[in-house]
Amino acid sequence: MYLSGSNWKMTKKPRKRANPWRILVLLALIAVMIYFNQMVVPDIEPPFIPTVTPTENPETYTNRAQTLFEEGKILQSIEAYREAIIANPEDSSLYVSLARAQILAGDPEAALENAELALLRSPENPQGHVMKAWALDFLGDLIAAEISIERALELADKNALAHAVYAEILIDTQDYEEASAESLKALELGPNLLETHRARGYVLYWTGNFSEAIREYQSALNINNAIPNLHL
Repeated sequence: MYLSGSNWKMTKKPRKRANPWRILVLLALIAVMIYFNQMVVPDIEPPFIPTVTPTENPETYTNRAQTLFEEGKILQSIEAYREAIIANPEDSSLYVSLARAQILAGDPEAALENAELALLRSPENPQGHVMKAWALDFLGDLIAAEISIERALELADKNALAHAVYAEILIDTQDYEEASAESLKALELGPNLLETHRARGYVLYWTGNFSEAIREYQSALNINNAIPNLHL
């Protein structure tokens, strides 16, 4: 700007021409950013978040545990049932099966804990009450054991396993006549169950019928010969 007397005139700075190459570069950068945001970013895992990995179907663990149990691999079946519970922690039947295996493996304390976990998830599960009663019997708490087994029979009066366990509890309370009746009822309802033959053998042993007791224990061993206390 300059003044000449009373007249003045505003001068403008000359405009710079836009550089076409710069524009092309900017457009290219914008295109790259759009592509990155839409195509690349969605596929990037956020930091500090655990990666989801595919897991086995819960039934796979259960089937494996059942197979191991049936093969007489009791300790291995216990570990497999624990894996099944991790995969499906709300299934009360898994805790029942684990408790059963633990009792047969000679660990009634752990069995009682898992029976109670089963009942916590399903209070009306008769098998849960059976396992609780059986574990309590092994632990010497006969009054509580009888209460639990009576509840199991209230829920399912034709449960062969419940009658078998009741027979053992009655023998331990020295009610021999009722124990014999319960063991026969158990065999009638579940002739192919290890526990019914075991219970009948237990009753026969404590009532002095040793040769018959041996036959019943042998029948139980024919179903599963890997149970230590059956051999004893």
